Amino acid sequence: MKIYNEKDNYDSSSQINGLHLFHSLSTRPLVNHTKRYHNEKAINQLWYTAWSILSAKKIFPSCLFNLHTDSLGAKLLEKLPYDNIIVDLDNLDTHLNLFASAKFVALESEPLGAIHIDGDVILTNPLAENMLNYEQNEVIVQNYEKTYLRELSLITPIIPNAYDLFGQGSFCCGIIGINNQKLKEDYINSYWKYSSILKKNSKIVDSIMESSPSVIFDLLFEQSNLYSLCVKGKYNVKRLCRNLSNVFEMRHMGISHYIAAIKHYEENITKCKAAVKEMAPEIYERLCKAEMEGLE
Repeated sequence: MKIYNEKDNYDSSSQINGLHLFHSLSTRPLVNHTKRYHNEKAINQLWYTAWSILSAKKIFPSCLFNLHTDSLGAKLLEKLPYDNIIVDLDNLDTHLNLFASAKFVALESEPLGAIHIDGDVILTNPLAENMLNYEQNEVIVQNYEKTYLRELSLITPIIPNAYDLFGQGSFCCGIIGINNQKLKEDYINSYWKYSSILKKNSKIVDSIMESSPSVIFDLLFEQSNLYSLCVKGKYNVKRLCRNLSNVFEMRHMGISHYIAAIKHYEENITKCKAAVKEMAPEIYERLCKAEMEGLE
């Protein structure tokens, strides 16, 4: 495993040979969350990220698996079996509501066809490799999702044509791969465009979040935006399951996604910690310490 700092030149131009996966983890929103709410939910994301890479490497030891993170993330997770850790998120300066921004930095750096899996996605058996094969498709996503009407109504004062941009539907991007260069560029560029608009209107966004703390505008910029681009460009999309209620289909094919609040259920976090302890005792001790002392 090699650690690349931002000043280093991580070469992402090589052709993909076999399964190529990557994580992204910015600790900035996690640190902010623990400071504001003083709970363990933010640190749970670190537990799942550790379980995700350990499980993937146990099942697919020859797969290439990278991590894009910041200096604190590299310090906490450097003992995990990533092939490369790229420290390129220290200067990430998007609005804290945009949890997916780290994913877009990583997506921009990785080669065409590489697949991002969220840190709470666990590969559980070799059948997952068939699911993560593009076949004749240009895009891989987890599933179709609804139109996010609440976020649409709240973002409209900032982006007046939001319904036209984001109102057609959404893809869950817990797993996302793009194998078309134009789509990849359009997707990344449009995300940073919307991110910039949000940052310029940060006072309005902060006010919205005060009254609606659970609002997530990344549902629009990441998930609804991808759906709109795929429809407009007539790209072939592989959905790993039909919709969120059919996520159990993926489990039978070797992929489990502990999405949203599910990851914080006591039985699930206990299972996660036990898996990390069994596969990587040193990481287990390090994350236990972070739980007790907080993120620094």
